[in-house]
Amino acid sequence: MMKPGEIFIAISHSGSTKDIVEVLNVANKSQAETISIVSTIKSPVTKVSKHVLCVDAPETNFKFEPMTSRIAQLSVIDAIAVGVSLMRSDEVLDNLRKSRAALIDKRY
Repeated sequence: MMKPGEIFIAISHSGSTKDIVEVLNVANKSQAETISIVSTIKSPVTKVSKHVLCVDAPETNFKFEPMTSRIAQLSVIDAIAVGVSLMRSDEVLDNLRKSRAALIDKRY
């Protein structure tokens, strides 16, 4: 269960996935901030999200074109991660050190 002040980010190309809408509703009931990254602004997901980032990446039926929407959405996530890291640099660096230390025995 999420806590007030925590952030839940949902990612959906269509914005019409039932499971994502359900999880967003749970996050909203927990008073978490909800952000959706979608390609379709008028969708069920955007109706239940507190914040919406629309990444317009139209797709066709060609085999590799779904990659365009994924890459666009990943770019937005990367920008958010960099922004948060810059605002909370000390905490982020401490967490990176802890993560590396926890994984040291897992490497050859």
